[in-house]
Amino acid sequence: MKRFYHYLIIITLSCFTFSCKEKVNEPPPPDDNQYINQGWEAFGKREYQTALDKFTEALRMDSSIADAYNGAGWSSGKLNLLDNAVKYFLSGKSKPNSSLDISAGLSIIYNAKKEYNLSISEAFVIFRTNPEWVFSRDTSVNKFDLRIILAENYFALGNFEISYEHVKLLNPTFNINFRTMEGQTVLAHEIERLRNIF
Repeated sequence: MKRFYHYLIIITLSCFTFSCKEKVNEPPPPDDNQYINQGWEAFGKREYQTALDKFTEALRMDSSIADAYNGAGWSSGKLNLLDNAVKYFLSGKSKPNSSLDISAGLSIIYNAKKEYNLSISEAFVIFRTNPEWVFSRDTSVNKFDLRIILAENYFALGNFEISYEHVKLLNPTFNINFRTMEGQTVLAHEIERLRNIF
């Protein structure tokens, strides 16, 4: 009987020691910055749902990080969750260290939501602050995209003259009479062509 208790104590101690070792060797859970880095990494791989999950996890840990709102906004936009994107961008815009990427994201999302005046306002925030703006997480998105969006916004609002001016900044050789129906049709086609180029 004594031997039985002796073995039982040894087994219990062994299990306890093994359990402690397992806990000691477990890596700590990610912190908010690690979640943000993982989010941008997933965004770069076009894994937008994973990216959104990482950014929202970072925000759960610290709701004051502008870049987490920025990432959540862009990821939501890529997932066509337009209202969510606006919510994240507006929240991020009010935080310290907010970047122009947030205004650019808002301009793009407002354009997609057909809220053209709001889209114009956000685009001009960029052009007043940094006319050479490039999205820090994807350099294929830049000032040219915003210029096309401005042309499209003004066209949708019926201001064909200013729409034409923005198109001319992208294609100086483009010449039409924007006051005619024919000219406006050609202008619409040129905006679409530029969208496919830039």
